[in-house]
Amino acid sequence: MLNELADLKVKSVEFSGGGEPTTHPDIIEIIRHAKSLGLNIGIVTNGNSLEKLFPVLDAFTFIRISLDAATTKDKYQFVHGVNTFESVINNISVMINLS
Repeated sequence: MLNELADLKVKSVEFSGGGEPTTHPDIIEIIRHAKSLGLNIGIVTNGNSLEKLFPVLDAFTFIRISLDAATTKDKYQFVHGVNTFESVINNISVMINLS
């Protein structure tokens, strides 16, 4: 599909919606392939597995992290049903330092 998009002169792709894109077992290979085709790449993630993207950070035009209810750890856990607020914040900090 990415090859066809590039052949059609599509300029960019965004991986998002219908679930968390970082859970795809081949996400790194997919991103590398999209980059090799000259596509600009964006991703929308919840940030829980952001570290999976660290090896290919330079491939992205943007990374959007959904942090709704991010004012406190308790609100985040209430909205998302998981206690991963501190992990997401740490992942963001690491990503910024790697960029």
